[in-house]
Amino acid sequence: MNMVMASSPELAKALAKHAGNPEAAPTEDKVLILGLYRGMFHIWSNAHRQHLNGTIDPVLYRSIVQELTAYAGETPAGELPTGDVVMTALPQSAQNHLRQFIEQIERLEEEKKAIAEDIRDKFAEAKAVGFDVKAMREILKHSFEVIQELYDKKQHVTGVASGFHDLDLISSTFIEGVSSM
Repeated sequence: MNMVMASSPELAKALAKHAGNPEAAPTEDKVLILGLYRGMFHIWSNAHRQHLNGTIDPVLYRSIVQELTAYAGETPAGELPTGDVVMTALPQSAQNHLRQFIEQIERLEEEKKAIAEDIRDKFAEAKAVGFDVKAMREILKHSFEVIQELYDKKQHVTGVASGFHDLDLISSTFIEGVSSM
């Protein structure tokens, strides 16, 4: 944390001046302080994710968390703090905003997991009735690559044939200037 302060005298001044109430700081100081808080949270969240996955040295994780929570002034001696303690370093408005993001991401992760399960079920169903799942995966992969290539080249993705004539006729009504009638 001292390195951060040394690298930005403006940030050090803003923190010293508004340490008790950063929300009352002028906008330019708020931007600096919130940038630090955001950086602190990213450091903690990356370290915490690695800790949960078992891919970070426990001593390094402990030192990161203790450094961040020591800055927040809420580290109980000899105790490893939780994410909630790290979050208390943020102003209340930033905490609320962060919680909203986390809740939305968690919900999307649950939806992603459910969709992945649905996809596996559909492939299993197709295989059960005799379709070649490997060929289906290759077709899907190729289709997504073509669409991504068109998108990357900033070309129109609309109008890309799906391979299903009836669907192409129906969906062509969504393309401006193209009529399915």
